[in-house]
Amino acid sequence: MRTFFSFTVASHHKALDNLALGAIAVQSSQYNDLGSPLKDIDGNKATDYSFGSCTHTETWWKVDLGDVYSVSKVVITNRGDCCSERIEGAQMHIGSCFRNNGNKNLASRRNTVQSSMYNYNMGCAQNTVDGNIDPDFMEGSCPHTVTENNPWWRLDLTTVYNVAMVTITNREDCCSERIEGAQIHFGNSLENNGNDNEIR
Repeated sequence: MRTFFSFTVASHHKALDNLALGAIAVQSSQYNDLGSPLKDIDGNKATDYSFGSCTHTETWWKVDLGDVYSVSKVVITNRGDCCSERIEGAQMHIGSCFRNNGNKNLASRRNTVQSSMYNYNMGCAQNTVDGNIDPDFMEGSCPHTVTENNPWWRLDLTTVYNVAMVTITNREDCCSERIEGAQIHFGNSLENNGNDNEIR
């Protein structure tokens, strides 16, 4: 998803102030010099991208307000010259956690299962969603199946979500090439161990 917008944040105590004005902003990527992350919070509300008033990124944008506020209102000025539909599906996360770029980890501590387990002391499916992203298998942070045809790992989010992003931390102590050819399927079917669901 590409995003183009400018951004205003107000609090209960500073209702007339744009808390984001002059704050620190970063984004996942930058299309060109016009699409700086600071364009969202410079006070310029022009909706034409060519005027240098909007950001342009592929996935996420975030701002650090520099302090904790009770946010009462967020105003987003969408791009008006074209492409306004690109903001559809955008999500806003407000909080002080910048882990995973401020995105909520829907997988955290959810139910997981895998086709087999290499070692009963390490390598269980739950290691994938326990919050430990150490890429060294010996630290007990990675799942591991036995060598088999069509191994799989499955996660149950317990309800339906519009998933915007999946982040995978690959093993780095060895064997990182083993993930090559992996597929991610999204859906509600358990047929064929979930492999009949849509690939994204």
